[in-house]
Amino acid sequence: MAENSRILKISPFIGGEDHRMSNEIWTEWIDELELELRFLEITDPQKKKDALLLYGGKEIRKLEKNLTDPETGDRYEKLRSKLTEHFALKKNIYYNRYIYLKMRPEPGESTGSYAARLREKTVGCDFHNDNERILEHLIQTSENEELIRKVIYKKLDLPQTSAAMQLIEDTSRQVKEMSQGGEIAKINRRSDTSGLKRHSGNYQANEKCRYCDRKPPKKKELCPAWGKTCSK
Repeated sequence: MAENSRILKISPFIGGEDHRMSNEIWTEWIDELELELRFLEITDPQKKKDALLLYGGKEIRKLEKNLTDPETGDRYEKLRSKLTEHFALKKNIYYNRYIYLKMRPEPGESTGSYAARLREKTVGCDFHNDNERILEHLIQTSENEELIRKVIYKKLDLPQTSAAMQLIEDTSRQVKEMSQGGEIAKINRRSDTSGLKRHSGNYQANEKCRYCDRKPPKKKELCPAWGKTCSK
């Protein structure tokens, strides 16, 4: 079958309402187009470019005319590259900062892990100084008032604050473990005491009267052998 008689089944490209949506749609669409091109063994750069323009629709053809071509690549690669760059996810600074400011530490999450998550979210926020903004967020979300006063008074930077927070967390964990160990020791001591009492009770219960060699009465005068002479 000749190349020019092969028909692609891909639907025309229709961008999204915002730039972010368009980027996702474009990525999926161009991957599907290239899959069909490979399956149909369409390798000629001009034919691949024509397929992209034809199935891309008016929006793609308009962008092809208005966007600057890259310096390297064949005809198809240049068109694909400049379209991909155009539809690349452009960060909305205000939205990204909104998401960043809403972040809170997870229950039981360490300061190091939380700071790492904050740093990931600074991408696209275009902060002047990421470390300062992360430090501000750590202070705002920390419940340790003593540490906050220390950071403000001593003007600690992010690494110093992270180290101080980590030290506090480690100390708290160790104290908790020691406290739990003390409680376990108390329980064990109570268990040992109860065992001794039970053992002591069993010993008294098995003790025999030295007069009649039977179970001892409450009073020795009640023993039937008390005050009598043994015939043996």
